[in-house]
Amino acid sequence: MRVKISYTAQLSDILNECAYLLGNKGDALKGVIDLFNTLQADLRASDVNTQKVFESIDSLRGGLAEVDVRLMEIGEIVEGHDTYHRELRAGAADGAAFPPLPPDDEGEPEVSSD
Repeated sequence: MRVKISYTAQLSDILNECAYLLGNKGDALKGVIDLFNTLQADLRASDVNTQKVFESIDSLRGGLAEVDVRLMEIGEIVEGHDTYHRELRAGAADGAAFPPLPPDDEGEPEVSSD
């Protein structure tokens, strides 16, 4: 079962975090490439084992789906990051009052209990 998780990061670290999340799927992607190459060799064999081919295709599709999900997640994060900066620039051009970005070394903003 897949579940959605979340965590916080500094605004300036968002794209680095995306690179980190993508890097976590590096081994899975290498495995997909290895399986892809093995599948090609299996299909070229003189005595093709179709059961093994079907299993390899299923595994390959599963591995691709796993990497694809991570790419989709990263795409959503980058889109949100880009939208935030685009709106910030548009607001500054329109003279809208946007709160200044806190420096990276500041902690979490204080929440009032009023």
